[in-house]
Formats: sequence, structure tokens, C-alpha cells
Amino acid sequence: MDYKKILFLLAKKKIKHNIYDKLAIQLEYGINLKESLKELLKRALRNKDIVTKMVLEDIHSGISNGKTFADSIKKWIPQADYTALVSAEKAGKIPDTLRLIISLDNMKSELFAEFIGGLLGPSVLFLAVYGFLYYLGKFALSPILKMIGSNKIVGSAQILIGMSNYVNSIWMFLTPALFIVLIFLIVYSFPRLTGNIRKELDKAFPYSVYRKYTGAVWLIGLSGLISSGINEVSALKEMSKYGNNYLKERLKSFTAGMQNGMNIGEAMQISNYSFPDADTVDDIAVFSNFPNFGEKLKMISEHNIKNIKIYIKRVSMAIQAAVNILLYMMIIFIVVGVLSIVQNISNSMNLH
Repeated sequence: MDYKKILFLLAKKKIKHNIYDKLAIQLEYGINLKESLKELLKRALRNKDIVTKMVLEDIHSGISNGKTFADSIKKWIPQADYTALVSAEKAGKIPDTLRLIISLDNMKSELFAEFIGGLLGPSVLFLAVYGFLYYLGKFALSPILKMIGSNKIVGSAQILIGMSNYVNSIWMFLTPALFIVLIFLIVYSFPRLTGNIRKELDKAFPYSVYRKYTGAVWLIGLSGLISSGINEVSALKEMSKYGNNYLKERLKSFTAGMQNGMNIGEAMQISNYSFPDADTVDDIAVFSNFPNFGEKLKMISEHNIKNIKIYIKRVSMAIQAAVNILLYMMIIFIVVGVLSIVQNISNSMNLH
């Protein structure tokens, strides 16, 4: 792989959106595709944008050799984009579809940022609490306990002895290691675990967050495919090709229901997956037989994203509250323990 392709991978979305946006504008004004690509190539050369130039040259070469636009750009874009552009090209909706893809990509990025941000805050706070515990046990409490003598300490100060022993034992490092392994296994299972066990796990945190997030991203992609002219069954089959095991299981169930004469909303309801959630499934069922279903689905997707953001914020706030309570309890134990140590020291001095 040469350095140009590496640069493209690093800035893939930005370059893709830039090309999509400029092509959409020129095509809307009646400039044909080959002329539009030539014009964009001139700009890339003028701006010394070697990566965009490389992509545009490859697309232009494909079209010049008789390929469709979708086939010419295929290796530079995600499978979902390609599928939408194949249908859009046949229906003469390339500019609309290019703009729609940009809009959907931005929605996905926004949702992903909210998802990561919601988990990052509590994680940082938890690390801070654990670091605080390590500092107190290792550098603040240990010298005091050694000076007094652990065997002479009675009462609430025993809490500090336990804390110091924990910090100076292997469990101080083994506990977070096991916690990290647990998190890794959960994250690893997100796209892979299926079946009835997963259906039950999806009702509880953190699997419920993944269900809602993955469902929201899927709805965004589905609305784009349907809006570009692909029917619901074909869209579901296409998305199953590049979806993970978790998504495939749900899409296959929806597809089977539709092939038995149901509309997509009814198929989602009968599956009992509540994917992405029961309210969204009911909304889709209401609008399934309406004209311009793709537009209705995009509207549902946007509403669903707002609800997901609220849900992630609530989960994040709940985790932060739990970590804060843990921190406050730790501080109370330390204060009580320190007061008890002072009392132990006072008693010891009185005896002498």
C-alpha cells in the first residue's frame, strides 16, 4: 500500500464528503458526470490535493472505460454507499442520494460521539476514584499505620487497615485487570452473541445501549437505501451481507416475515426482538404502508437518534451517580477511620 492510499484511509470520510458534495452541486446544475469529474480534478491539481486527485482519476478512468459511476467509485466507498448509488443511478437520483449519504453519515458520527462520550465520563471518574484509593493506601495511610502498629489499632480505624492491605496486595492490580477482561468480553460479544440468551441480555445494560445504538445506525442506513429506490426486502438482504452476526440474526427474521406477506413493521413486531426498541418498531409499523416510506423512515430515524442521545445521557448520569456515591462512601470511611486513628493515638499516649 503506497502513502497516498494510507493518507486516503486517514481522511476517508472528509474526502468522500467533499467529492459527493461538489458532484451533487454540479450534477444538479446539469453538468454531466465526466465533465464534473474533470473540473474537480483541475481543482485537486491546483490545490495540490494528491489524495483527492488519485481518487478522482480512478473514478474518471472507470467511467471512461464504460463502467457505471457506482462501479467506478466502488473500491473507495462503503458497501452501503455502493448499494444506494447503484439504485440511484438507475433512477436518475445521484445528486439526491449523494446528499442523503452525507446527511446520514453525519447522523451516524454524531450518534457514535454521543455513545463514546456517554461511556467515557464515568470511566474517567472511576479511574480517578481508584487512583485516589491507591494514593491514600500506598502513600498516606501506610506510613501512619506502620508508625502506630496495626495490631494496636481498634474500632473504625480497622477500615483503614483493610484499605491499606488491599492497596499493597496483588488484588490492587488484579481487580482492574479482571474488570478490563470482563469489559473486553462484553464488547467482544456485542456484535457476535446471538440466540435467546442475547435476547434476554438485550433488556439490560450494557447490551441495551448497544441494541439501541446499532438499531439507530441500521435505521439510518435502511432509510438511505429505501429513499434511493431499493425495496425493503432487497435492502434488508443487502444489509445482511455486510452486517455482523447480531444484526444478521435480526434482519433475517425481518426478511422471513416480509417474504410471508407482512410489511416491514409487522415483521419487526412479530420477531419480538424490540430492535432498536419497542416504540420505534411500533412507529415503523404505523408508517410501513404509507407512500414515500423512505422519507418517513428517515424522520423516524432522526427522532430515534434524539431518544438514543437522551437514553445514553441518562445511563451515563446513573453510572456517574453510582461512582460518586462510591467516592463519597470512601471519603466517609477514610474520615471515620482517621478520627478513630486519632483516638487510638490519644489512648496510646494516655496509657504511657
